[in-house]
Parts: sequence; C-alpha cells; structure tokens
Amino acid sequence: MNNNLLNVIKESILRYGDSIITEPRRFSAILADMAQDVPKSQKNALVKCLELGFVTILKNVPETDRAHCVQQLVKRLHEEEGFDSSLCGEILSLLVMVLFGKEIELVLDKGLKERLRYQDCISTNWTHTVGLKTDGTVVAAGENNFGKCNIEYWKDIVAISAGSRHTVGLRSDGKVMAIGDIQHGQCNTAEWQDITMISAANYHTVGLKEDGTVVAVGMNNHGQCDTKDWRDIKAISAGDLHTVGLKADGTVVAIGHNNDFQCNTGDWCDIIAISAGDEFTVGLKENGTVVAIGSNEFGQCDVKTWQDIIAISAGTYHTVGIKKDNTVVTVGRNTDGQRNTGSFFDIVAVSASCWNTVGLKANGTAIAVGGNVKGECYTEDWRNIGPYKKQE
Repeated sequence: MNNNLLNVIKESILRYGDSIITEPRRFSAILADMAQDVPKSQKNALVKCLELGFVTILKNVPETDRAHCVQQLVKRLHEEEGFDSSLCGEILSLLVMVLFGKEIELVLDKGLKERLRYQDCISTNWTHTVGLKTDGTVVAAGENNFGKCNIEYWKDIVAISAGSRHTVGLRSDGKVMAIGDIQHGQCNTAEWQDITMISAANYHTVGLKEDGTVVAVGMNNHGQCDTKDWRDIKAISAGDLHTVGLKADGTVVAIGHNNDFQCNTGDWCDIIAISAGDEFTVGLKENGTVVAIGSNEFGQCDVKTWQDIIAISAGTYHTVGIKKDNTVVTVGRNTDGQRNTGSFFDIVAVSASCWNTVGLKANGTAIAVGGNVKGECYTEDWRNIGPYKKQE
C-alpha cells in the first residue's frame, strides 16, 4: 500500500512537477486522479496536505523557514493520519526537493546512489578480487599476473572495478587509475577527467562522465567501446564484449557483441540499475523485480520470480541479487559453489565473476564462495571495506 502511494507521488512529480508551485490545486487533483488504487483516507490526507498546508507554506513562509514547516506538515501525516514514518520520510524528501528546485533524480535516486556507492567497493573478476577501504586505499586478493594487484600505493580512491587482467580505480578528483595488462589499451585512462563511475571488463574499460557522456578504451572488435554518441547516461556496466548504459529516463542502451541478443534492451523501462555479464545483461526495475536478456545456457537469466531486490551483479554464467533484508538470491551455474550464498547475511554489495561470488557485509568485512583457483576468495581478513570517507 505504501509503495503504491509513494510511486504515485513520484510519478506525479516526475510528470507535473512544475505545477506543484504554479498550480498547486491542479497538481493535487492530478495526484488524486492517479492514486485510484490508494486507500481513500490516505489519498485524501495527502491531497489535503499538498493543497492546503503546502500551498500556504509556499505563499506565506519565508524561504529560510519552509523546510521546517514542511517537516511539521509531514509529521502531521504520521501522527494524525497514520502514515508510517518511512513513507513520511520519503514524502518529506520529495516536497523539500520541490521547494528548493533540486533535480528530481537527486531525491528519487538517493537510496540507489547510496547502494551504488557500496557496489563500487567490491569487485571480482576471474582470478582476483579488489576491495575499497573507507580510507580511500585498496586491497586485493588472488593472482597478480600482469601486476593487476599492485594497488598498494593507490589513495583517494572512491570506486574500484576488476577486469580479468587489470584493475581500475576512480579517484576523488574524477581521474582514473588503471594497472595490469595493457595489450588492448584497456589501461589507457590517464587522460580521463570528470569521471563519476567506472566499469572494467575482460579487455576494455568504460567511464561515465559528469555530463552524462561515456568514454571507453580497450578492445573494440565488436564495437563495445563505441559509446561516444551516448547522452544522459547515469550508470554503466561493461560485459565481456558488450557495454550497457542506463539512461536518466530509466531506459537502457547497449552496444557490442550481440550474438545472444544481450544488447536487445530497447524495450526496457523503469530500470534503476544494470549489470552486464559474459553474454547476457541484467536490469533492476524500480519495483524491485529483475529483467534479463541474452544467453541462458545455465539459467543465469531466470530471474522472473525475483522480488524485493535492491542490487544486482551478473557474472560469467550466474546472476546474484541482494534482497531488501540483505540476504542474497542467485541463479545460474554452480559447478564451483559460486551460488552457495546461504551464509550471506547483512550484505550491502555483491560482485559475481566466473566461478566465485563476493559479498560486502554491513560491518565492512567481505565474504566469498566458489572456486578459489588463485586465492581470489581469500578476503576473510579484510576490514573497513566501504565507501571512502575523506578525512578533513
């Protein structure tokens, strides 16, 4: 019930946000019309809140005091109308966003952005695993061929991504570090600037810029690096031979090898997170369900029944999802025990590779299962893994 109401609020603001200030009564009428399936008492209370109290605040309260007044208004929804506290918190965020003209995306995606920060803290690929520490340094486990684990001198790192033969780190200044195999140019990131997100695949590396454009270097035999025309991108994921981008409107673009239709994401919508696997692509929808397309040889795309998912990771032949209760679900190949995640609890981020799965726990430790061919699962001694907390 609450999720339904919240979705109505989000959708109405997304569609008619300007009118909440210019025509607030029209806006509340629109919201009421959209909320057909919401219990009448709650819908009426919210409409009353918007139409009367919110309008009064906009007209009569100085801008410096508006946030406090809106807070008191939403508090009434909790105390007098019976709205639960978490829903009221979401409503408050949305109304404050409207008050101060902040971008809708910054508010609607706040929880998502926080989860992405954790997803950027753990990454595994074939024979090595890397973890970002809260002090901005990086730890690594597993095989060090091509020097891909030589990250002991990295600092001020805010995100990491492991390729099969190289490792990439995003610095707090928007520049990108890369070490390891240079055969295909996948480490040629020295000139990148204003990067906000990175993703390393087997032989190519992708970066998302502040302006929503995408840069890519490395092997381009299937056009997986041809992202120069992409615009309005808010998330990226590099697969084996393809690259996927999530647009600000919740649709998905993909380019590169399409032998198993892993790039056929044109009809996806309401997507909030993406992950590119070996020859398949996975998307997390706003409602907590998951979609997948591409190779399903081992059942790695059998995610139709998943619900309440908050994060995803596509490996080579298996897919992993984190549920709202911070447990983990998996589908796909399990020949090396990479899906044996029954002991995963309090998980805030996951990373799936060929024969292993790594999870980041809320307490900053890491847990790993599956093949441990080169020691890539030796993460049990890691501590303080999590988003970079810059020391002032």
